[in-house]
Amino acid sequence: MDLGTGSGVLALALARARPDIQVIAVDVSPRALACAAWNAKTLGVSGQIEFRRSNWFSAVPERFHLIVSNPPYVAQEELEGLPAEVREHEPRLALDGGPGGLSALYHILREAPRHLHSGGWVLLEIGHGQGAPLIRFARERAGLVETTVERDLAGKERFLKARCR
Repeated sequence: MDLGTGSGVLALALARARPDIQVIAVDVSPRALACAAWNAKTLGVSGQIEFRRSNWFSAVPERFHLIVSNPPYVAQEELEGLPAEVREHEPRLALDGGPGGLSALYHILREAPRHLHSGGWVLLEIGHGQGAPLIRFARERAGLVETTVERDLAGKERFLKARCR
């Protein structure tokens, strides 16, 4: 499952890389879902992806082997300092991660165990400096294991990986 799919890039990449899987891609925005569906059709993977309107997990009763998301993780207090090309063209809903940028990330981690098969993984894009509190939350509050943070090529924290027991 791809949570907050936006243009669908994660769902599309998964479908292209693994023609043997089905992906559910959810977003709260009908406009984003329309864009993602158009992209899937253009890339020839429409048959592998179900697009569903959902506020995170609200319309998703299923369990998955993998949950991916590039959720809003920019700290609310840093939004005005973003480059103009980001601040003026990206939907605020896709950027605003609340205080410290952690609101959506905490929500996803808290709910993920109910939507993962045993041994399933959650992979989240995160902001630099968010790794330690997210690892602590994933372990202590969500009961996830094998929690690690991966860095990007610039050495900044970029992805959180965690597995369901």
